[in-house]
Amino acid sequence: MPKAIDPRSLVTDQQRALAILAGLPETDRWRTAPQISNALRDDFGIRLHWRSIAHAFDGDRDMVARRKSSGKWLYSIMQAGRDSIVKRDESITLVDPAKAISAVLTLHEVFGKLQGRIRVCDPYCDSVTIEHLDACPAASPIDLLTKNITDDATFRRVVAAARQKRLVEIRRASAPLHDRYLIHRNGLLIIGTSLNSFAKSQTFMTKAGQDIARVVNEAYDALWKGASTWT
Repeated sequence: MPKAIDPRSLVTDQQRALAILAGLPETDRWRTAPQISNALRDDFGIRLHWRSIAHAFDGDRDMVARRKSSGKWLYSIMQAGRDSIVKRDESITLVDPAKAISAVLTLHEVFGKLQGRIRVCDPYCDSVTIEHLDACPAASPIDLLTKNITDDATFRRVVAAARQKRLVEIRRASAPLHDRYLIHRNGLLIIGTSLNSFAKSQTFMTKAGQDIARVVNEAYDALWKGASTWT
């Protein structure tokens, strides 16, 4: 059985779909786009329409083999597809809830090394979110794009304290948000859970390079421009 790769640790829709194919045994390695979509939803909580999967695969024929059976297209991963989702061991950090304190210390150590403007995408935001982000260098402004804000007295107090040290801008997205990541000068940091739930369950932190960060940054720009400013 091939080594499984958690699609939640990956960035693009194509990579997430490839992760499902990469985890299949050689004797049963073909799947339709709807089957891949269902596996992402049922096993990982990722909602990705099957048409988006088919479009991603059809636009890059080096990643998957394809064949038609009973009027349906089936896909199987090729070596180029495997290479696109394989990460170096040091680029992925497993977050173990049994070692929560150590995990948080590691998170803050990683945040402390980020450089430049830090652009954050996280669907859920409360005072704990801001406290984690406070581990980022004081010289780095923070743009926080979120959707659901616990806007209570504690949150406002923590934000006010953070703004004594740095520029913090918070916007509420008009469109749904699913991913959790931080864009920084040297790349992209992907986190498998919202910061306010960090270390409460097993998840991953994944480092990606500037090439992927540039693509994600373009999408972030569009969401940021359409978002409303929080106080």
